Amino acid sequence: MKFLITFLALCISGISSASEEIKFHDGGNNTYVVELISSEDIGEKKGLEIIENAAAKKCGDKPAHFGKYRFRGQENLSNHGNSREKSFRMIQQLLCGDLPIVAQKATKPLNEQEKSKLETEAKKSTNLYLDYLARSDFEKAYSLLSTVLKEDKTYKEWLETKKHLTNSPGDLIQSEVWGVTTYVDPPSSPRKGVYIATDFDREYSKSPIYCGYLVWYLEGGELRVIREDIGSINLDQFNKVKNEELIIIKSKFRCKPLKSQSKLTR
Repeated sequence: MKFLITFLALCISGISSASEEIKFHDGGNNTYVVELISSEDIGEKKGLEIIENAAAKKCGDKPAHFGKYRFRGQENLSNHGNSREKSFRMIQQLLCGDLPIVAQKATKPLNEQEKSKLETEAKKSTNLYLDYLARSDFEKAYSLLSTVLKEDKTYKEWLETKKHLTNSPGDLIQSEVWGVTTYVDPPSSPRKGVYIATDFDREYSKSPIYCGYLVWYLEGGELRVIREDIGSINLDQFNKVKNEELIIIKSKFRCKPLKSQSKLTR
C-alpha cells in the first residue's frame, strides 16, 4: 500500500504567535491524516521531526509507516504595509501497524526463444546504459531505470551516487558483456517477474578497469535497470597498484575472471 504525502507551505490565518498544532484525522483501519500547523515557517526538516515524533506516540507499539512526499513553499504578504508573514502547514498520511501483504501471481516461465531474445536485448541495453554513463549523458541513463529505482531516488539523488563516474573514462578500448543469467520470480526479489543479470568488463584509455554488473527487470514489456554495481579505477590509480592488488580489486568489482592471474596488461 502506498501513501501519498503532501507537504504544503501555505498562508495560515488565525494564528498570532509562534506555535505548532498537531491534528490526527482518523481515516479508519489505523490510518490517519496528520496535519501540522505552525505560525512560523519552520521548514521541511523541522516539520518532519515534529510529525514523526507525534506519530510515534500515536502509534504506540505499532510501527508507523509514511510514504514519499512533495512540498512547496509560499510566503504570505500581509495587508499591513510591506511586512511579510510566514506560516507553515504540513499534511501527511500515516498508517499505524504492519503494511498489508499484496499477493502476486507467479510469472509464466520463459521458453527458450523468449529467453534468448531477452538476453540478447539485455546485452544491448547494458552497452547502451554504459555508453550513456561514459558520455555523461545521465538523463538518458536515468530513463533506463526501473520504476522501483525511480521511486526510491529522484534524478538528483541518483546522480549523487554517480559522482565517481562523472569524469570521462576516455576512449573505449574494449568492451564485453561476458555473463548473462536469467531468473524468473527469484525468492529474494522485491517483486515477481523476469530478471536478467549482465556481467560486463570494459577498458577505457583513462579507466583501465571499469566493470561490474547490472540487473534488468522486465517492466511493461521493456527491460529496465533495477540494480547496478559499477567499479572503476583511473589510469593514475592503476599505475600505482601492484598486480597482486589489481587481481583482488578486479575480483571485488566482479570483472571477468582472468585466465591467468600471474599478469595483468598495463
